[in-house]
Amino acid sequence: MKKSILMGLFYMQKGFVFILSIFLTPKSINEKNDTWVVGTEEVAHCVYNISKALDKSISVSLGYHRFYQSSYDYQINIRNKYLAFFIKLFYGPYLFVSLSNQYDSFFYVGGAGFLISYTDGRAFEFKFLTKRNKKIVCYFTGSEIRSFELMKEIGKQYNIDVITDYQKMLNPSIASSEAEDRRKKLALSADKYARLIFNASIDQKSYTTRQNEPFLYFHPDHLFVKNDEKFERLPIRILHAPSNPFSKGTPIVRAAITKLKKEGYLFEYIELIHVSHEEVLNALRKSQIVLNEFYAFMPGVFGVEALASHCALLTSANANIETSLPQDSNEAWLVTGYWEIYDHLKLVLDEPSLQKSYADKGYLWAQKHASFSHARTKLTQLLDFS
Repeated sequence: MKKSILMGLFYMQKGFVFILSIFLTPKSINEKNDTWVVGTEEVAHCVYNISKALDKSISVSLGYHRFYQSSYDYQINIRNKYLAFFIKLFYGPYLFVSLSNQYDSFFYVGGAGFLISYTDGRAFEFKFLTKRNKKIVCYFTGSEIRSFELMKEIGKQYNIDVITDYQKMLNPSIASSEAEDRRKKLALSADKYARLIFNASIDQKSYTTRQNEPFLYFHPDHLFVKNDEKFERLPIRILHAPSNPFSKGTPIVRAAITKLKKEGYLFEYIELIHVSHEEVLNALRKSQIVLNEFYAFMPGVFGVEALASHCALLTSANANIETSLPQDSNEAWLVTGYWEIYDHLKLVLDEPSLQKSYADKGYLWAQKHASFSHARTKLTQLLDFS
């Protein structure tokens, strides 16, 4: 029933696009052909950061984000998801045609589009833009493109649990054949129409068959804070701030923390869930050790924030598995599988010098590979299609 309704609404939106493309007069783009339209829904502040990294850009966020409340050139900042969906139903097609009349470069972040992308993986949008000689770039961020079937094979290959094992426990519908088909359509549309695809080759294993560019982090340069003095303070502060506790390994983290406390270790454990981004950054600056996620093969945004805040990071990110990571990655943090959380946390508590050592190396890694300035330079080079 839901699928049929969405299909009907999608065909209605397609009709709007055809009508609008007739009645909306295209504007000259000769002076703006290097402007990128970046959108369409915010994921981990990527839309905002990418639009700022480009010399000329138009930012679009057609969905409410509970952690980030930045300003965009075009946005639907409404908490009520039903009202937001209704507005996007009509505003999306209008904005899509209007922007395609003015600009010739579109940078899609995540899996959403201007229209309902549930049905065709944005193929209609991409085909429409391609017929108008527009450039398309796709930048995938995680669950929207990560294949559950292909990740199952990764788990078997390394004989470990992977993040999709727990995501399907939380929400069985996202592991359905229908959901897998949507992710496949999203990948194949990118394959066919995009000039560039940014995606983690293993951590976000997908049905794309073309060469993918490594995932780029855009951590703001002014948020790099190095603080040697905090490693002389007691008690040691251990921070864990999962966006989704179950799929990030929080139950095992809590078990490790409890066991260490029962063994007499003295430290302050801080767990932040569903708090503002600013509160997380403030806690990072005061913490020595950070526990990131433990079923992924590359650092999450929170992990990069920890490195840039001069913290010793424990995470399952592993350049031996996610080969798109820089070769020096495994030296920047203590690679920690979900079965190693207690042992590795005990190690850095027993040997305090390791805390600062990993923090120093991680901070330099983040400056070199994950800073806004680095990503901006790399992105500019990759988007030079001349």
